[in-house]
Amino acid sequence: MRLAIALLCAAGLTGPALAASPLLLAVRINGAAVGDFVPLLREGDLWFAQAEALARWRIAPAGPARRVDGMDWWALPGMPRLDAATQTLLLDLPASAFDLQRVDLRPARPAAVEAPLTPGLALDYDFNLEAGEGRPQAAALLDFGAFGLARLPGTLRHRMVLRTLPDAGRALRLDTRWRIEQPAQLRAWTFGDTFTCNGDFAGTARFAGVQLATDFGLRPDLVTFPLPALGGSASVPSAVDLLVDGRTVGATQVGSGPFALDNPPLAAGAGEVTVVQQDVLGRARQISVPYYVSPRLLKPGLSDTCFEAGRLRRDYGVRSNDYGGTFSAAGMRRGLTSVLTLAGRVEAGEVSGMQVGMNWLAGRLGVFTLQTAASTGDAGGGSRQALRFERQTRAFSLSAGIETASAGYRRLGGEALPDKRSSLFVGLPVGGANLTLAGIWQDSGATGPSTRIASASLSMRVASGWFGQFTIQQQDGETTAFAVFTRAFGERRHMALSAQNRHGETLATLQAQSSEPLSGGPGWHVLASAGAHARQIAGMSWLGNAGRFALEAAHESAGDAYALRAGGRGGLVWADGALTVTRGLGEGAIARVSLPGMAHVPILYQHRVVTTTDTNGEAWVTGLLPYENNVIALDPRALPIAVRLDREAVVVRPPARTAVTLGFPLTAQRAALVRIVDSAGVPIPLGARARTADGRRLPFGRNGEVYVDRPAAHNRLQVEWPRGQCAIEFEFPPGDDPQPRLGPFVCESLI
Repeated sequence: MRLAIALLCAAGLTGPALAASPLLLAVRINGAAVGDFVPLLREGDLWFAQAEALARWRIAPAGPARRVDGMDWWALPGMPRLDAATQTLLLDLPASAFDLQRVDLRPARPAAVEAPLTPGLALDYDFNLEAGEGRPQAAALLDFGAFGLARLPGTLRHRMVLRTLPDAGRALRLDTRWRIEQPAQLRAWTFGDTFTCNGDFAGTARFAGVQLATDFGLRPDLVTFPLPALGGSASVPSAVDLLVDGRTVGATQVGSGPFALDNPPLAAGAGEVTVVQQDVLGRARQISVPYYVSPRLLKPGLSDTCFEAGRLRRDYGVRSNDYGGTFSAAGMRRGLTSVLTLAGRVEAGEVSGMQVGMNWLAGRLGVFTLQTAASTGDAGGGSRQALRFERQTRAFSLSAGIETASAGYRRLGGEALPDKRSSLFVGLPVGGANLTLAGIWQDSGATGPSTRIASASLSMRVASGWFGQFTIQQQDGETTAFAVFTRAFGERRHMALSAQNRHGETLATLQAQSSEPLSGGPGWHVLASAGAHARQIAGMSWLGNAGRFALEAAHESAGDAYALRAGGRGGLVWADGALTVTRGLGEGAIARVSLPGMAHVPILYQHRVVTTTDTNGEAWVTGLLPYENNVIALDPRALPIAVRLDREAVVVRPPARTAVTLGFPLTAQRAALVRIVDSAGVPIPLGARARTADGRRLPFGRNGEVYVDRPAAHNRLQVEWPRGQCAIEFEFPPGDDPQPRLGPFVCESLI
């Protein structure tokens, strides 16, 4: 009867109107405090709250709202009890009364600063000069770029090679393109030279034209493949630990009610994930779920699309502007379910074709990939079929596949495929080592010779920090054996010993190197080999803000030939009307750090010193990862004492092949070391506190001295210590001294 009356009251069908004046109470749900001074209305045994409070407590509104003085109120579920002594409303609710709580287990991405793109031009160069027994030779790779230009979104890029040949010099164009990236839409436009999409099942070809394609690399934090559903239910607030194959990989806190754990950090392959839940009363329970994760799959509803058209590139790296016939193509991959991803592509041109495929997760067994394709062209017509299976665990990996193609089948670029190709790869632990077995069997039919390749490799840790790898390979009846031992001596120095036997000839090699420090400095490397094709090499290098430069001398025993090589890699950047020498733009991005007037300040990238500011207070940080979290900081200890740094580090996510400008706001500041004594002339004791006018509490050091930062022209300090309280007033003197010593000042008692 009581429940029926409550339901009728909640529906507004019976009972008197609610009281117009809410009560301000504390609220505890399942023993946990959820709020103080919460406005609530009461009607008999029923209690009502506003939507904001219900949403904060994750309680779904029950029934229609009751309107009082223009505001909506909803009845609280369960049987609330009022503790009059503490003015607290107590609710005991089952987990089903709460809305689902979603917890993202990915590490939180730190906030990135909106660093402005610096309009500019860039030139990366990589050159090599060689002089020896023959004529001197030289080659240089030049990579031109433009970014941030007004009215021209995206980036421009042009790459070419300059070489001296025995008879004449030669310039060879590699590629030219204009690329516009749109991270919010996960897509990119490319105009000019690029690669075709869907290379996993349709092959890859170079072409010049236009391409619009999905690019998940614009959001590195995005998880594109399905993950297992993890969660549980808590009657009271609980701690949740996540274990993968018995190892803790994450922890979080959840409130009362059902919860879901999104984006667990799971490695690809098979495993078992365990959710361990412990509530505030110490009660624990755990749920184990087997899983299989594969990047070959897409999340349900997620698509990877591509549209492209242009002319196919021929003789890349040999000719500058050799293009073939035109084509157009469209392709898509789409996650249909959490275990099935479909793919398809159609192509039209001198060779027209269609490919369809699927990736299917067969429970915890592994991923099957099935592909079929057909083509028509000058060679007639043909078809291709492929079946692959992949299974991966922490201890074992297996990949096997078979492909067949008819004689008339052609890829988009016109290339024929082998009649049949089978492959097998197995990786498994053997004692304390890892064994890898691989094999490829290819029957080319009329298109070329058949090939049989089988190999076995064993890798393990050996004594005194050495790592060893032993490989034996047989290809078409010829056997090659190879062994290598490596060891690292710190972060920069490495040594390797290797031996190889091929065609009955043995070659033993010893090499050692010390790489340059990221902050700049020297490096070296040496190599000596004995046996067939023996040679000796010694070289030194230098990494600086202007790039990396190396000099190397080599000797080859066969023919007693000598060679001397010199090379360098770096770049030039023109930005803000000035030309600057840098280490090069590369495939990433570059940041300009500006600290006007602050010379020789160390700059850190990803918590490691990589460069220092020049005499103008500027530095360039190269090698930034596009759209990733790039942490750039400076060492505040290198700043003058009169300068206050508002922030020591920033996080930036620049687009690819661009330059950004970073500013670290610096504020000129002065401070004072103030000596204070009591009325008897005794220094204020260690441990006392001085309170400033703005409420800051400053600790006293020895001899009654207190460090006062950011002093005003006129200052008042109130001193507190167990013996009493007192106060002083003092003027901060003008001048150039960043930290004058003031006092002693007699502190006047306040008691």
